Amino acid sequence: MLKLKDGAIRRLREQKCWSQEELARRAGVSVRTLQRAESGTTAKMDTVAFLAEALQVPPTDLMEEAPQPDAQPAPEAAPKHAVPESPPIPVVLHQVTTGKRLLDVAQGSMAMLPEARGVTDQADADAIGAIFDGLRDYLDASSDMSITDQLRYGVDLTGQIVELQKRGWWVLAGQKRHSLRSAQMDKPMAWTTCVIVAARADDSIIVHREDGEPVALVALPRQFNFA
Repeated sequence: MLKLKDGAIRRLREQKCWSQEELARRAGVSVRTLQRAESGTTAKMDTVAFLAEALQVPPTDLMEEAPQPDAQPAPEAAPKHAVPESPPIPVVLHQVTTGKRLLDVAQGSMAMLPEARGVTDQADADAIGAIFDGLRDYLDASSDMSITDQLRYGVDLTGQIVELQKRGWWVLAGQKRHSLRSAQMDKPMAWTTCVIVAARADDSIIVHREDGEPVALVALPRQFNFA
């Protein structure tokens, strides 16, 4: 469970002049789930992720900094100077079936975070790797490519995604806004990462929203550090 900022969901909903029914529909959650989140102090990670996406805000706009554990450890078991870590950021990934859609997600990002889950077959590894490698190369070179070459790559990418689907794999993608920190920076830098996952439809990260849409839900660190 994640701890919520008091009244944040309701305030953001009212700013958009949405009823509870409208926000619930857009987020793919039940009205009762939304009502519990608006009136409560905690919510499940998937609820926070779906509501934040519908409200078009980072999940951190809905979350308190400190985590909310499901159970408190016994006083004698807690370290004397324990400092609670910030909870991870839930990110919703949607299935992409065309190269254009995948490029739309990737092009608005500053970096790419790919993951292939449970690959055991060499042919699967080659097919997934070709998509990830090609996309990374495209992001590095797209500014120097002609419009024609960009369009051709989008068409080629669609073919690769379709072939991967025939092998039983889904490509899911989304964006995570977070902060980037290093020893050379005076303060953290705002950063957007494109998260791309190749997974099978029965993978444990696939969840089904109230509206029936299957999405992937992943939890990533609030910020990344580099030397």
